[in-house]
Amino acid sequence: MFKLQEGDKIGIITPSNFLDYQTPLDPELKASLAHNRGINPRDAADLAVEYLKSLGLQPILGEHVYDKFRHMGGTPQNRADDFNKFIRNPEIKAVFCSTGGAGAQYMLPYLDYENLRKNPKPIFGISDASTLQIAAQSLSGCPSYNGFSLAYDFKYGKIRPESNNLRKLPQSLRRRNGYPRLCRRYLNRRLPEYAPQSGRNTLFSRFHG
Repeated sequence: MFKLQEGDKIGIITPSNFLDYQTPLDPELKASLAHNRGINPRDAADLAVEYLKSLGLQPILGEHVYDKFRHMGGTPQNRADDFNKFIRNPEIKAVFCSTGGAGAQYMLPYLDYENLRKNPKPIFGISDASTLQIAAQSLSGCPSYNGFSLAYDFKYGKIRPESNNLRKLPQSLRRRNGYPRLCRRYLNRRLPEYAPQSGRNTLFSRFHG
């Protein structure tokens, strides 16, 4: 069973939508991000980082966490570079996703699955991060935790009540909500090389405390 310990270093990446929506948005993009109500996602992510520190963890931000490329947090290569850097660093014990939304699938060709198989590290995230979680588990056996995202869980300026105790967050992809199933279906149809084998499930366990 995987557990994070006090003092552990964790990597923070932005695999999907970019964090800062303060800049003017075109109407089409604004409509596509309408579900992101609340405070600015970058501010929410900053609050989440402080929360993770309060748990005794040491969050390390990826170089491209605040990048912008179209609607995403950097180019596919840059986002993958952040992920791979954390996977290759033995001091990093887990990877947390700052956002969901759309675009994680473009990272998949650039991920270091060989190192991930040798050094499996849990990936924490929800929404579009499920695409990254499913592909990583399928090709490397890497465990994932579907139930916490920095910008989402602090979007109202404080942690959402249902997320207040991270001990309760790790859940099965099948039981969390419909989004992981949607991501799985997308991979099966569009990117089958990253899809899990039939009948294989992503497994989760308690992570802290």
